[in-house]
Amino acid sequence: MSHSVASYLVNSAAAPVTGYPFSLIFKNQKPSADINNALYAIKRSDDGLQIDFDYSDGKVFSRKTFHFTKDSYQSQVSSDVTENGIAVPHLLAWRGGFGDMTVPSPAAQMTIRAHSFACLRSGVKYSQCGMAPK
Repeated sequence: MSHSVASYLVNSAAAPVTGYPFSLIFKNQKPSADINNALYAIKRSDDGLQIDFDYSDGKVFSRKTFHFTKDSYQSQVSSDVTENGIAVPHLLAWRGGFGDMTVPSPAAQMTIRAHSFACLRSGVKYSQCGMAPK
């Protein structure tokens, strides 16, 4: 007899404090909509290797794209945020105890790193974005 056990990738105790994985961080200009707490529409590609999460209120647009490689653990993540059609510089964060839930007190042991995918994707140099990676 096999037993199925649910596997949780997000630490439910840490996430409300530190933020959820793939949250958007804005250093200066924030969009007028709270897109980290917005409801996103989900679209899966026909081949099942890409998932887009889209939000729009007619003024603010946000997309998070996850592209997976067939028969591999490799994946690519990108994000776009615009307000009135103008790119909003942002970081995409990996937070909230994402990973192994067998680690005791994972939030206390976590190092959070963020990279500015939006700056690269929109063609803006890091120095212009004001968010150079450390």
